[in-house]
Amino acid sequence: MSLFIDPRTKKRKNPVVLISFLTAVLFLLIYGFFFTVLTDPLYRHVALGNPVLTTVVHGLLISLAGTAVCCLAFLLPDKRIAPLGFVALAVFLALSCVAAALLDADARSVMLGLIALYGLGPVVVGNAVVWSVYHKLLKTRRTESSAPESIDTANVSPVGREPTEEEALFGPDAGSPDGASSGSRTEQEEAALFYGGGEL
Repeated sequence: MSLFIDPRTKKRKNPVVLISFLTAVLFLLIYGFFFTVLTDPLYRHVALGNPVLTTVVHGLLISLAGTAVCCLAFLLPDKRIAPLGFVALAVFLALSCVAAALLDADARSVMLGLIALYGLGPVVVGNAVVWSVYHKLLKTRRTESSAPESIDTANVSPVGREPTEEEALFGPDAGSPDGASSGSRTEQEEAALFYGGGEL
């Protein structure tokens, strides 16, 4: 239980690390599926003459296909899951390289070749694509949250705004189109109303 609950505060821990690890495992399965399905058709139909260049192009195509499916993780409410999953995938790649370095020379060269063939493309392409999408989504969200709400000034009540000079002198009805408004009276009529207190 201590994996999910902090024993000191008895509160649930932030599971983002565990979710990132599980997401990376899911991404590994997705890339493994695409390598299994697409490797043979690509070698039969896509040949560039140079074996090394052909292998690199095949790896890039498979990595792009797998990354496109992995980007569906952006449909989850927490948009950090996809990029953090690819960070965990990069950690897996680094740990695999460390494990390969502990082997003897022949086994190490074979292991590093397999890591480069099946792991380097997904990690590099996936991180490049997913972090670009994440930063774009983050920028869009910040722009939307910082944009001021439009205000319909035509329907704003006079209360809560500074009165104009005419309204301060002649009242809130100054300048209204009807003839009874104070803005349409002469100075003599205004003086008679002010001192006399009667209606004209």
